[in-house]
Amino acid sequence: MTKPTRMTVRLRHCKVLALLTAGLLSSFLLNRVQAATYDVDVVDFEFVPSTLVIAPGDTVVWHASAPDHTVTADDLSFDSSPEPDTVTLSSGATFSHTFPTVGINHYYCRIHGKPLAARGIGISSTPDDVMTGVIRVADPSVNTPPETPLNSTPAAGSTGVSNSPLLQATAFGDPDIDDKHAASQWLIRIVESNTIILDSGVDTANLTQLRATGLTASITYSWQVRYQDDRGAWSGYSIPTQFTVAEDAGAGTGLTGTYFAYDAKRDIIKKQVGTRLDPVLDFEWALGKPHPSAPANNFFIYWEGNILPKFSEEYRFRIKADGGVRLWINGQIIINDPVVALFTLYRSGTVALEAGIPATIRIQYFDTITNASMHLRWSSLSQPLEVVPQARLFPTP
Repeated sequence: MTKPTRMTVRLRHCKVLALLTAGLLSSFLLNRVQAATYDVDVVDFEFVPSTLVIAPGDTVVWHASAPDHTVTADDLSFDSSPEPDTVTLSSGATFSHTFPTVGINHYYCRIHGKPLAARGIGISSTPDDVMTGVIRVADPSVNTPPETPLNSTPAAGSTGVSNSPLLQATAFGDPDIDDKHAASQWLIRIVESNTIILDSGVDTANLTQLRATGLTASITYSWQVRYQDDRGAWSGYSIPTQFTVAEDAGAGTGLTGTYFAYDAKRDIIKKQVGTRLDPVLDFEWALGKPHPSAPANNFFIYWEGNILPKFSEEYRFRIKADGGVRLWINGQIIINDPVVALFTLYRSGTVALEAGIPATIRIQYFDTITNASMHLRWSSLSQPLEVVPQARLFPTP
């Protein structure tokens, strides 16, 4: 038997390596080009989801959950109802199309939509141009991550910040011009212990801003965010910035009230008759005097100071009063009703406030004849309706 030469052994070895390499490469290519199928629901006046990012060779299947719709490409490269006859999908029917090449494919419903070129960009949508969608076919092997965002507010080193601050970062940016902002991930830490108190995970709702809630007074926090594009790539995290929550000063003493005699006929304030600290504005004077030195009728009161909200929400202020009233919060007039009636009137107005951040408050009240009363109340999504308590009212310095 002839003994194999060193060259023969080397050739056999190379052949085996070539076969192994070819097998691994074939497996890799098979996995790489394996097509996927995506589903879109066709409901009343909407494709859900309305935008999709897929790879070449993938298939989209539209499922009609409602009747009387079509799936029609702007360039007619696919159409569930080719012209000349418009045959709509029946409820429960499906339509599918495989997308072989990279590109952006706009489509619409012939009954309730229009091609992109006919939608009148910048004009308000009408019922016949609302049902549209986009299929973007992108090369999965070429995806540049989004740009790293920058923290905007609260500004680095901010103090006296609300205990429910709105964290805001810069807009989404991506070198791949067709990539969209799909999700964000937010992190909040307590600086002293470096403890993460919030990790939002993949957040598709809060993209460039997040309302943080339940932070503790006088504590310093840091926060970061990163962005994900619609092909799954993540940016780096933003540089952490720190802010300190305001001290909880919920130990108010009331508002400064200045009392005047009032000339109703000439609509002028005659003279100041007294000043005092009013813990709450919850008065039923009836026919009595609002102040020992004030008249029982024809008086004017001016309250001012600060009000400290508990929550970062829209507050509704309600005034129940016999007499004319005006209310300003942070310089914005919320209630403006100087009408004096012979019975109690209810007035209200809304304003957005930040938790833990004092807001200036000014109130004008005047009474002419008959009964007099004044009740200041507030409420919000988290704050039950109540007379604004003393602990949340602070006099002018």
